[in-house]
Amino acid sequence: MSQEGCSSAPQRDRNLATDLRVRANNLALSGNLSLSATLLEAAHGLLGISGGYQNDAGLWVHNADGVLAFLSDDPIGAEGAFRKALLVASQLFGSHSVAAAALQTNIAEALVLQSRYDEAEPLFIAAIATLEAIRPTIANLESNRPTIAIDEQHTGNLVRLNGLLTSATAEFGKMKAARAAAALALQAKKGAQWLTDNRATLPADEWVAANADGIVAHGPNCDVLAEEMKAKGINLAGISIAFNEAPMIRQRQA
Repeated sequence: MSQEGCSSAPQRDRNLATDLRVRANNLALSGNLSLSATLLEAAHGLLGISGGYQNDAGLWVHNADGVLAFLSDDPIGAEGAFRKALLVASQLFGSHSVAAAALQTNIAEALVLQSRYDEAEPLFIAAIATLEAIRPTIANLESNRPTIAIDEQHTGNLVRLNGLLTSATAEFGKMKAARAAAALALQAKKGAQWLTDNRATLPADEWVAANADGIVAHGPNCDVLAEEMKAKGINLAGISIAFNEAPMIRQRQA
């Protein structure tokens, strides 16, 4: 085999790995997770004999691993794969590239599924900031050239960048809503625990509303309770409500 043929073999393997990765992604998105995993395993094998993952093909195979794990209800596995992809993307294209921003969003979504909102937030913010910073440059270039190469790893355009930005912004909004709901649920749970722990001190035969700090309102029926909470400006979210029935006292007959 000629020297030229030898030197092009790794690139052929990477091209084959890319083809397998594309097929695997399509299969995963269509629900065929088992076959997708088989193709990705073959792609990893090709990358292993072609010089490793520090290249465009390796980056997106890692990302495909993350997509497969995400669709397999494995957010921890998805996070790990996306982080590997982000490391390669940052080395190849920089930490403020479109590829890095897309992968930061993917990691953040995997973290949200683990209820790790505080870790997801800075990733969403960084991704959105990167995409917003790059957008004017892309728009200016596209005014002179219809299609440009983004980060050298694929052909992209302003429409794609805007799509990534819209998606990242929307997912960030969902994360903030989920975090707020989780906080209210925790507050309500603490309120329920307070009611349980202090049952003996509650007003008898009354509806009682409480949060983690104690009683916020009470009344003989739900209407009175609701009116008191409304007058105090108390939001039902994060509040636990229970009826405290007085114990029956049976008198001993003579």
